[in-house]
Amino acid sequence: MGQRDPLTEWQREGFEMFGDLMDMVGQDFVKFVMRVEVVNEEPETAPEQLSYSSADDAGPGSGSGSIAAAARAEAAARGEQVEAPEPEPNKPIVKDSAFDKVGRNEPCPCGSGKKFKQCHGKA
Repeated sequence: MGQRDPLTEWQREGFEMFGDLMDMVGQDFVKFVMRVEVVNEEPETAPEQLSYSSADDAGPGSGSGSIAAAARAEAAARGEQVEAPEPEPNKPIVKDSAFDKVGRNEPCPCGSGKKFKQCHGKA
């Protein structure tokens, strides 16, 4: 018989050892699962939710947002249709002066169609 390549033998041994490891892990898992005892417990009943009528006697976490959220949650619990409040539309930003900080090559804000440097930006 000829000599065997050490690298090949090392790879073969490693592969066999890995297979043995996988088998042991599988056996340990089955042993662990078979020892598990399933216990059914009665679910605890949820305590009644507190409702607050005004901000003066409000409890923890009281604020206009949390009171409104609590009211929506109570209405949903009663089966009522709850509509979310509409957010306010964004307002445009208005500059004090139309000619402040206009770039030289931008259109002139006066509406002439010329570049700012050719219209109102001349020095």
